[in-house]
Amino acid sequence: MIADSQQSPTGSSPVISIIMPTYNRANFLPEAFNSIASQTISDWELIVVDDGSTDESPSIIEQWLDSAGLTAKLIRQQNKGAYAARATGLAQAKGEYIAFYDSDDLWLPHHLESCLDVLKKHDNVDWVWCADCAINLGDELPEDYKTLPASRLPERFQGLDSMQYGDLKIFNDDDLVYWILYDMLDCGLPTSLIRKRVFDMTLFRDDLTNGEDRFFLIRALKNGFTLARLQDLQYIYRVHEQNSSASARNPSFEHLLRVRSSIIKGYESLASEVQFTPKELDAWRNRLANECFWNLGYNTLWAHAKYNDAFKAFRRGISYQRRLSFLKTYLSCLLKRMFVREV
Repeated sequence: MIADSQQSPTGSSPVISIIMPTYNRANFLPEAFNSIASQTISDWELIVVDDGSTDESPSIIEQWLDSAGLTAKLIRQQNKGAYAARATGLAQAKGEYIAFYDSDDLWLPHHLESCLDVLKKHDNVDWVWCADCAINLGDELPEDYKTLPASRLPERFQGLDSMQYGDLKIFNDDDLVYWILYDMLDCGLPTSLIRKRVFDMTLFRDDLTNGEDRFFLIRALKNGFTLARLQDLQYIYRVHEQNSSASARNPSFEHLLRVRSSIIKGYESLASEVQFTPKELDAWRNRLANECFWNLGYNTLWAHAKYNDAFKAFRRGISYQRRLSFLKTYLSCLLKRMFVREV
C-alpha cells in the first residue's frame, strides 16, 4: 500500500529522497521525524517504508504525515527485512540524491546540507559519508554535540592516496577495495548521501538481513564510483537490545547467528558479482576465513556450545585460508570437545 501526504508545491522532483525503513520502532518515531524535519534544507521527499510493524508504528506514521505538511510517502509491506524495505523505497525515489534514515538513530540538523554541498561542489564524488558517534539508549545528549567523541577514519585508510579539502577526504587510491576487504571500512548507508545514479548502475541486494552496506559499497567502487569522507560529526547511533547489527546490546545467539550468516553469504556472493584483482581476491579470502572461523565458528557457535556446527564453520574458514592459528584453535577445540556436551 502506498499513500502520499503532500506533493512538492512546485510540482518538481525533490533534490533528495530520504528513505526510512521501520519495523516496530513506535517509541523512536517521534524523535526520528523531528530529526528529519529539523534539517537545515527542505528540498527533499520522505519515503517511509513500514516493514510489517505490529506495534503502534502505523498510526504514529500516519498522524505525523497528516500534520507535517511535507512531501512524504508511506509504503506498507509485509515484513521482509531492512534491505528489502530500502529497495522498496528506492523504487519510488524521485530525488537526484539518496539518503537512508534508520528510525532508531538521529541526524544532526546540518547533515543533509553539508553532504549535499560536497556533492554539488565535487562532481567527481558519488558517495559521501560523515563521522558518527555511538551512545547507549537512554544516555542524555549534550546540548553541544561537538563535545561528543566523533568516529575517526581508521589509521590504515588515512594514508591512502586522496585529495584533502579541509574536513573532506576524497579517495583515489587503487588499493581502496583491497583495504576495505582486508580491514573493513564503516561507511554505512544512514551516514551517507549518495547520487542516485550509483543505485541505477549498481546491484543493491534485498535478500540479505545484514551487511549489504559494505557489499554495495564494494560493488559501487568496482563500478568506478568515487567515495569521500567528511570528518564532521553528523550522525548519532543509539545502541540498544533491538539493534539489527552485531553491535546490539546483549545480542541473543539467534541474532548473532543471523548476522554472521548473512555477512558470510554476502562476501561469498561478491566473487560472482564483481571482478576482483588478484590482490583483492587474497583480501577477500582473508576476510571470509576470518568471518567463517572466528566470527561465526568460534565467537558465535563455539561460544554458545554449538560444537558440531562450530567445527563445520572452522573447516569452512580453513577452506579459504590455512593458518597456524586456525590449526591450533581447531586442535584445542577438538580436545575440549571430548569433555563437554553439545547444547
